[in-house]
Formats: sequence, structure tokens, C-alpha cells
Amino acid sequence: MNSRNKYTTILSLAKATKKRVEVDAKQKKVQDAKQKKVQDAKKKKVPASPVSKKSKSTASRRRKELIDRTIEEAFQEMANTSAKKRQRTMLNRLLDMTDSISFMYMSSNKNVMYLGEVIATLKESLNIPISQNEIVEHLEHLSKIAPDWCTISYSLDQKKLMKINHSFPVKNVLALIEIELATTAPKSAGQSQPPQ
Repeated sequence: MNSRNKYTTILSLAKATKKRVEVDAKQKKVQDAKQKKVQDAKKKKVPASPVSKKSKSTASRRRKELIDRTIEEAFQEMANTSAKKRQRTMLNRLLDMTDSISFMYMSSNKNVMYLGEVIATLKESLNIPISQNEIVEHLEHLSKIAPDWCTISYSLDQKKLMKINHSFPVKNVLALIEIELATTAPKSAGQSQPPQ
């Protein structure tokens, strides 16, 4: 009997809770409907002097549009600047990473290694703290800059592999990275853009 009383108590509590939730939902719907009516009424109010309000709203609208445009341009400039900074940082790191990668492959006497091995070795050998994802980004960018020297592909077991071409000189890879670095160099105010 005692367990039966517990069961009926739990059942009645569940029913009461369900009923309370339904009542709360209905009250919320009613409140939302009232608020919407109030907002609609505020929108429909007629201005006292439509002529002065119209010219004032046009000027304020133009001012607001100008402010919005200025803010958007500033955000775009900030985004471009931060993207360029990130690109330059990546390229500067790639200069160090390229030497480490070359040494790693030469010392192991291999031309293909799993990307996980390369990442682990680079993470240990680099002087700067860098995450695995950043290293992967750097290596993928390196394979785009110097595809003749470094390629990333998948093995049969779907693991990423990194292949190095030992016949392509490392100094040429470094030169390619420096060229890329020079193209992302910030322009000072006194410099003019080169003709295209």
C-alpha cells in the first residue's frame, strides 16, 4: 500500500505540473498578444506636425545611414588589417617551419610521413606556442605556396600524408615564402602602388 500511495502522489504531482505548464503557456500567449497590440498602436500614431517631422526624419535618416556606412567601412578595414597581419605572421612562421621540416625529413631519410608525426615534431621543435590546428593551417598554406616541394594527400586508410620532394631546393621554397611575404607587406603612406 505504501508504494501505491507514492505512485499516486507522483502521478498527481506530474498532472499538476503539466497543468501548471499549460496555464503558464496560455498566460504567456495572452501577454505577448497584449504587447503586440500596444506596439501596433504606437506604430499607428499620427505625428503632430507632418511637414517638420518629414524633413527632420530625412536628415536624421541620412545621418544614420552615413554613420552606419562609416562604421561598416571601419569594420571592413579592421578585418582586412587583421587578416593581413595573420597572413604575415603565418608566412614568418613558415620560414622557420620550412627549415625544421626539411631537417626532419632529411634526418629520417624519408620523403613521406604521416601529418600527425610532422605536427608532433614541429610542435616540439618550434620556439613559439602554436596549436595543432594552426600547424595544419600552416602546412596546408605551405603546400599551396610550394606545391613542387611539399604536397599533402590522403593514404588508403584515410590518414593525411605529407610528401617532400628532396630534389627541389629548400632555398627556393624559402624564396617563394619571402616573395609571398613581400606581396602582403603593408604599404606606407608615402609609397605609391606599382603599375599593373
